[in-house]
Amino acid sequence: YKVRLDSYTSIKVMIKTFTKEQYEAIQAYQNETGRQIILPYVDYYNAKSEFPLEKLSGVKFNNTSVYFECDINGTPVLDEDGNIIPNYRNYTVRSYADDYQSIRIMGDPGIEDPTSIYRYSYAFKTGSADSPSYSVRINPYEYFVYKFGFEPSFLFGTNNLGYDIFSRLASGARFSLLFALLVSAINMFIGAIYGAVEGYYGGTTDLIMERITDILGGIPSMVVTILFNLHLTSKVGAVPALLYAFIFTGWIGMSSRTRMQFYRFKNQEYVLAARTLGASDRRVMFKHIFPNSLGTLITGSVLSIPGVIFSETSLTYLGIINLDSPTRASVGAMLSGGQALMTTYPHLVFFPALFIGLLMICFNMFGNGLRDAFNPSLRGAEG
Repeated sequence: YKVRLDSYTSIKVMIKTFTKEQYEAIQAYQNETGRQIILPYVDYYNAKSEFPLEKLSGVKFNNTSVYFECDINGTPVLDEDGNIIPNYRNYTVRSYADDYQSIRIMGDPGIEDPTSIYRYSYAFKTGSADSPSYSVRINPYEYFVYKFGFEPSFLFGTNNLGYDIFSRLASGARFSLLFALLVSAINMFIGAIYGAVEGYYGGTTDLIMERITDILGGIPSMVVTILFNLHLTSKVGAVPALLYAFIFTGWIGMSSRTRMQFYRFKNQEYVLAARTLGASDRRVMFKHIFPNSLGTLITGSVLSIPGVIFSETSLTYLGIINLDSPTRASVGAMLSGGQALMTTYPHLVFFPALFIGLLMICFNMFGNGLRDAFNPSLRGAEG
């Protein structure tokens, strides 16, 4: 039979340690609501004594979600009726106490026979008598409800690893925006200074500096990114390596734009007047010429932001740069991860792709608005 399973609640059981107050508060919540958070402890070595101890320390038997008897390969051992055999830790009331006074799961000897001295153990008690601590197995879904007071929901669904797509997309969008803004600001700073020197002095200085930019501009950006990723990621991390790769040649366009503006304004009357009055080159460049070029430079920087985001997304999508982790997401990695499941779960690709499309449209419209504001003569022209 082909079935579709609800995997949102099938989260691996967790081991957490609580203080006495926290342990008692959870039990009170369970008694009040009837929702089971604390699960019995598993006796991983029970009924497996025929296996060497070193083999029993493998992942299969340390899996907190495995609550049944199994063989050395992790295959469940079934009873005569073909049912799994629970493998919970037992204790006698007289010999051990876990201070558990709350609801118990079905199959607990304390439920089947209230007079029985045997019980499932729901906690592993450690610490001193005055300040005990309790290590317990918990259902993470129910613990989430207990801790935050509401059922978890997934507006955009979840991916194949169980991560909330909306949260991951928000994290990826924040990273992409901040990264693109930082790259644009640094490129604008470097390119503005370099282009100002080129455009103001001209002649041999301009010729030499232009040849340098021609050489750097001829290097494929993909090659630069791969080299920086190979040699710097292990030393400074993936994000700084990617930042250096974008800055290495990213300022060239801004320097060319600044150079053009300086050639446009450096022979204007107010610049000649400033020189006649004895203004220094630095004052003429950054006090008189640069402010008139600022509108064009800001517009160019804003319009470069979606390009940076698209490039970063493409690199992570192709796997050239790996920016994905449990605490950080990348839109490109989300697109790449959802590609294999696109026919059965199209939402894995649809929402990241929709975000990229809307972001490009918004930034282009915003850049055109800035261009019209700073340079009304170009109002209505195609960007």
